Amino acid sequence: MKYVCLVLFLTFSITTPYAQESARSKGTTSGRGENAGASGSISISSQPEEADVYLDNGMVGRTPLSLARIPVGHHTLQVTKDGYCDFNDSLDVVSGSEVTRTVRLDSACGFVVRSLPDSAAVYLQDLYIGKTPLTVNIRKPGWATIKISKRDYALYQKNVLLEPGRTANIDARLSPRFGTFTLDTYANDMAVSIDGTQFDVASLHEQMLPAGNHDIVIHRPGSNDSIAQSIFLSIGEQSRWEVHFGRFTMKHCFHSMLLPGLGQMTDGASLKGVVMMAAFAASTAFAVLESIDYTAKVDDFNNAYNNYGRLTNEDAAKQASDALVDKHNSLNTAFKLRSAGIIAASSIYVISVVDAFLFHTRENVLEPLSSEGLGVIHPSLVLSPSGGQCTLTIFF
Repeated sequence: MKYVCLVLFLTFSITTPYAQESARSKGTTSGRGENAGASGSISISSQPEEADVYLDNGMVGRTPLSLARIPVGHHTLQVTKDGYCDFNDSLDVVSGSEVTRTVRLDSACGFVVRSLPDSAAVYLQDLYIGKTPLTVNIRKPGWATIKISKRDYALYQKNVLLEPGRTANIDARLSPRFGTFTLDTYANDMAVSIDGTQFDVASLHEQMLPAGNHDIVIHRPGSNDSIAQSIFLSIGEQSRWEVHFGRFTMKHCFHSMLLPGLGQMTDGASLKGVVMMAAFAASTAFAVLESIDYTAKVDDFNNAYNNYGRLTNEDAAKQASDALVDKHNSLNTAFKLRSAGIIAASSIYVISVVDAFLFHTRENVLEPLSSEGLGVIHPSLVLSPSGGQCTLTIFF
C-alpha cells in the first residue's frame, strides 16, 4: 500500500506541469483565433447608383451596398459602371467599426479617330481596337498612345491626354510610303533608267517610286548626250523634273574667268581643266618669282651705278664698269624671264576663257519644276446636245 501511494504521488507531480503548459498553449491559440476573426463593416454609395463594387479584385455587389464581417486590415476598392470612369481606392477596416465611402463617378472619356484614307487600323497602347472611322470609350483617363496603320502608308502615332467627360478628336492624314516621279519632255527618243531599271519615257508620268534616293540616267541614242543625277523622293512627294539637252549657258565661261580651267572642270572635262589650272598656276608662280628677282637686280644695278660715279681711281672705275655691264645683262635676262611668265599666264587665261566659250556653253540638265511654273494649259469643255447629237467644244 505504501508503494502504491508513492507511485500515485510521483505520477501526479510529473503530469501536473505538462497539463498546465498545455492549458496555457490552448488559451494562447484561442486568443489568436479570436483576433484573427475580428471584423468590421463597409458602406459604399455612388452617384450614379447601380455601380459594380469590387473588393480585393472580387465583385461583391452593386451600390448602394453595405458589407459586414469584413476582415480587419488593408483592402482595395474598385467601383465601375458602363459609361463612367473607373474609381479606384484603398481602405483600412478596423475591428468593430464601419468604413463609409461615397463615390462620384466621372463620365467616361474617349476619342474619335478619323483618317484619310479611311479603313486604317487603330491601335491603343499597341492593342488593335478597330478601323477608322472609330469611336472609343475609355474608363481609365490619362495619357494614351494612338497608332494608325495602313498598307503603303507611313505609320501615324500620337499621344493623347484622355480626360474624364471629354472626347478627343484625332484626324490623321496618312502619308504614302511612296512618291511620284514625272519627267516632262517632248522628246521620245531617250533611254531612261531609274536605279538600273529601264523605263519608257511615255510612262514616266507620276511613276510611283519608293521614298528615298534614286539614281536617274538619261541618254539620247546616237549622241554622247547623257545625264546622270541622284534625286531624293520624300514620302507622298509629287516630284516633277524637266530634261534639257544642249541648253545654252555662260556659267562655265564665267567660271573660267574666275580661275582658268575651272569652267572645264565644272562641265565635266576634268583632265583639260586640271591641265589648264596647273599650267596657269605654274606660269603665274614663275612670273612672280622672276618679278621678285628682277626687282632685286634693279636695286643692285642702281647701287653699283651710284658707287661707280663716286670712283676716282682709273683701275677701280674700269673694274666697276665691267661689273655694271654684267649686272645690266643679268637684269635684261630677268626682265625677259618675267615677261615670258606674264605672257604665259595671260595666254593660258585667254585660252581657258575662249575654250569655255567655244566648247562649254552647252549643257545637259535635269532640273526640278515647281507646280507654279509648269505652264500647263487647262482647257474648258462645253457639251452641247443638239438634234440627238452631242457637240464637244474645247476652249484653250
